[in-house]
Amino acid sequence: MPDFPEFEASGHYSNLMYTIVAHLAEKMTGKTWEQLVTDEVLTKHGMRDTHFMPAAMDIEDVANPHFYSQERDEFLVQNKSLFE
Repeated sequence: MPDFPEFEASGHYSNLMYTIVAHLAEKMTGKTWEQLVTDEVLTKHGMRDTHFMPAAMDIEDVANPHFYSQERDEFLVQNKSLFE
């Protein structure tokens, strides 16, 4: 296989590769990606108020996503069903 030093020396972000890694991690551990991140990152670092959607939507003291409605000329709270 040819060597590609320019490619190896620089970073390349890939959503597809993160999706594949998440899927493999789920298969290897039997946990969901959300549970893995919660257990292995958030909890271990004391991040008790960091959550995945839609679980965070059930917390009272949470910032809700908003969007601008041109029709109504105002910002509206995003419908949480879009995250379920």
